[in-house]
Amino acid sequence: MSAKGFNAISKGSKAAKSIKKSRAKSSSTLKIKAKKNSEAKEKAAAKARATAKKKAEVKAKAKAKAKAKAKAKNNTGKKASGAVNGKNKINNHTLELDIQYFAKKSKPKASSTSKAKTNTGKKASGADKLLKPDLLDELSKSGVKYNPDNVVMVGKNSSDKLFWLEKGDDKAGLKHIINRHLEDFNAKGIQDIPNFLQDTLQKNPIKQGTGPKGPYAVYVIDGQKYTLAYGNNGFVVSFYPSK
Repeated sequence: MSAKGFNAISKGSKAAKSIKKSRAKSSSTLKIKAKKNSEAKEKAAAKARATAKKKAEVKAKAKAKAKAKAKAKNNTGKKASGAVNGKNKINNHTLELDIQYFAKKSKPKASSTSKAKTNTGKKASGADKLLKPDLLDELSKSGVKYNPDNVVMVGKNSSDKLFWLEKGDDKAGLKHIINRHLEDFNAKGIQDIPNFLQDTLQKNPIKQGTGPKGPYAVYVIDGQKYTLAYGNNGFVVSFYPSK
């Protein structure tokens, strides 16, 4: 073989090796890039999953917080309307049942009058005591505006002034007293508010006057002060233990 032919073969072999090496390098580079792309995609997917999870947690917390806030607002509304959180009780009655309880207790029974007539000299109690017919008659003839069906107690103070307590609403009367001062009376061991009020009226007040919201009188029973707020006509607005 001539030198020229040998050189040609040698150059062809070198070129083939170079091409093979170049192809291997190119293939390796592609594999590295593919691996990097795959790792980048996995990281991006993991990050997306973490972001989505965090958003879901934030959303769940916000939803729970909104639900709790709505529940608290609903409970506050109920309390303001006289629900007393549904659990303040006197003799196992809720607020509305308390009012019905005292009102029912104050209604005279048909047999009470005849029984009272046949048992003269006995002290009146219950409905007879809270709603004495003569005082109810005096109230009806007094000309004041009132609802006979809502009256739960009528009585006179030591100065012979006529007072009466109605079922009332959130602003005045028995419902207002129970709604605002139920726990105060419970703390003093007083469960029958209308009866206690009637007994208190017969005591001499230690103080009387007219405040920004109207007339008031302060009584002391067993060392504890009680304030009575009322209208000039004798309607009981509020009654509660005071300092």
